[in-house]
Amino acid sequence: MDLINEYGICLDFKHKIIKFGNDQISMINMCDPNQALINNVNLLKITSHEIDDQLSKILTEVEKKNPEIGMVTTEPYEIELNNQDEIINSKPYPIPFALDKAVKEEVKRLLKLGIIRESTSKYSSPAFAIQKKTGGIRLVVNYKRLNKLTKTDSYPCNNINNCLHSLRGTQIYSQIDLKNGFFQIPLKLESQKYTSFVLPQGQFEYTRLCFGLKNSPRAFQKAMNQLLGHLSYVKLYLDDILIASKNEKEHIEHIKEVFDILIKSGASINLEKSSFMKPEVEYLGMKISKNGIEPVVTKVEEYLNLPPPKTKKQLMRIIGVLNWFRPFVKRLSQKIAKITDKLKEDNNFIWTKDDSAIVSEIFTEIKQGMTLGYPDYNKEFVLYTDASLIGIGSILIQNNRTIGLYSYKFKDAEQRYNTMEREFLGIYLSLLHFKQIIYNSKTIIYTDNKNLIYEPLNSVKRVQNWKLLLSEFNYELRYFPGKENVVADDLSRNFKIASYTQRQFIDINNINE
Repeated sequence: MDLINEYGICLDFKHKIIKFGNDQISMINMCDPNQALINNVNLLKITSHEIDDQLSKILTEVEKKNPEIGMVTTEPYEIELNNQDEIINSKPYPIPFALDKAVKEEVKRLLKLGIIRESTSKYSSPAFAIQKKTGGIRLVVNYKRLNKLTKTDSYPCNNINNCLHSLRGTQIYSQIDLKNGFFQIPLKLESQKYTSFVLPQGQFEYTRLCFGLKNSPRAFQKAMNQLLGHLSYVKLYLDDILIASKNEKEHIEHIKEVFDILIKSGASINLEKSSFMKPEVEYLGMKISKNGIEPVVTKVEEYLNLPPPKTKKQLMRIIGVLNWFRPFVKRLSQKIAKITDKLKEDNNFIWTKDDSAIVSEIFTEIKQGMTLGYPDYNKEFVLYTDASLIGIGSILIQNNRTIGLYSYKFKDAEQRYNTMEREFLGIYLSLLHFKQIIYNSKTIIYTDNKNLIYEPLNSVKRVQNWKLLLSEFNYELRYFPGKENVVADDLSRNFKIASYTQRQFIDINNINE
């Protein structure tokens, strides 16, 4: 009772409202056992009663029309083979006795839903079962041999950076999860025979897109783009559907429009795994909010306990993890140069305490949580670049906020370039890296190499070629004196200079995040 009095909490069961002072939140159908699913949907913070009620009505309507496993009305996907004459035929894998009953039940379920059917195809691939952590099993088909025969689909997957950088001005987000997304994409009748798989209990084939096929991700991306790609406020990357809006009223309209399209198309939505009207969300491994883009620190904790690599495969996994966080790590390529060099060695490479220290230092930097700002394409950008004997590093800034980081480790031949060549290569590669952001905007590039400003670049053929390739960019080179401690001409905060080996580098720790 003291807690209720202290915080001014009022429970209004008649109108299903919980009041916190001047704010309130709806108890959405909390007394209706038939709406238990809606109660568990991941909702926002405290919203206005009107907005909350509108969302409740939308979700209730969706639940009424939501099929168990839908099938969208997009064009059925076709599997094309390079060689129609080569037939793939496999023997079934043995199924563990402990999983036999679960496998039979899963086959029965998929048959009932029309996702698979019995098959007499000349093609067949072996299937096996994987036990889920949450219980039950998942059927997995080894399509390795089929994939070698399959023509590669050239349809592009959406660019992650495009999805993230287009969020400027948004401040409220919802994420929609589709039930068994691949299973909702129809498969062309003539292609279904290729998906045939065998179990000890018989032979079956898919009528829908399925996991394991080499082109399934691209086919799914294409279907999602056909359904929702025309909506500017929807960001799509495979099965990650994000709705990003400027305010609550606009967001409710966006949610309704997306649901109308999905339900009309025959899609099935997993409301329990969807989340609505949030001020920040995890999207594509990043934390998204109105303030910008941050790394998800909890994911870093998972990787801190990775054992030291003993094989090249394990080494590549660690490098892959580090590269995933590349946007948030300054000079990553140079920092992990000694680690990536181990890939050139045989499988007997030696992992040292120094290597572990490098990885630990990088993860510590990631955990500090740099926030990248969203670019404004109508304003000027500032690019700082610098090169060492190892590689180059650059930082893109706008309005005193970090927009992006870039680093590159020189190849052996590039390490032998003269100073001017290395510096201009850094500019060239940085502009190409940030091309999608800066293309139509003016970019001021600061360099601490006077020769790039005052000497004719045409005197060095390699630099001349790079300069010609950059003629499409609107950029201006300015000298940044490496011996000075601060620069404040174009920024409201100072950029200190910190020495690194025998060269001078910009200390970007003092840039507003």
